[in-house]
Amino acid sequence: MTSCAGALVIVVLAVIGWNAVIRTVVLAPIVQALGAFLVVWVPLLAAIALAARAARRGGTPFIARPFFRPIDVLWGAGVGFLARGAAAGIEIAITGRMSGTGALIEPEPSTVWLVFIVAPLIVGPVIEETFFRGTLLPAVRGAALANGARPTTSAAVAVAVSALLFALLHTLDATSPTLAFVAGASSFVFGLGASLLTVFTGRLGGAIIAHVVFNGLLVALVLG
Repeated sequence: MTSCAGALVIVVLAVIGWNAVIRTVVLAPIVQALGAFLVVWVPLLAAIALAARAARRGGTPFIARPFFRPIDVLWGAGVGFLARGAAAGIEIAITGRMSGTGALIEPEPSTVWLVFIVAPLIVGPVIEETFFRGTLLPAVRGAALANGARPTTSAAVAVAVSALLFALLHTLDATSPTLAFVAGASSFVFGLGASLLTVFTGRLGGAIIAHVVFNGLLVALVLG
């Protein structure tokens, strides 16, 4: 639990610091894009590694096993499609249009492979779901149980906390309060779906598939 909280604090500070750097120092577009992802991914990976180490010592896996079953493709795709539809509805309701995102995405040609393929469809879903649903969610759930909460209450608290912090993470790069709200609300809806799916199935695979679908539909909207 402590490692998760520490990782999120580091991410916030790192994102703020990196944004300050790119406003004052001229960097190649690929360096700017890669740095923006690494300041988020590296702290999350560190927290995941610490949680995995602690789990091995305690004899309890921090990610439920089995990790994935074929049915998770169906569950994940369903959650991803529903969440993207809800996100589109939120954006239309708030801004009156659907650009496909709560933040402006105008990458340089040299960064398209990273911004539209590697980050949103491969690396991002795995790292973020392993942290938020595979590490943070069970940590919050376990803490709630240890403090006397009922199993259903602890699960509900863990789902809400995981979704809320996931949403807050995705507001850090928004360029206006309106865009921050759109990005946060959309991410919160997805976070709820992914968290509920993880609790319901006891596996992380469905949440990763959902994340890939959710991001993939956004990429299709932006590139289309």
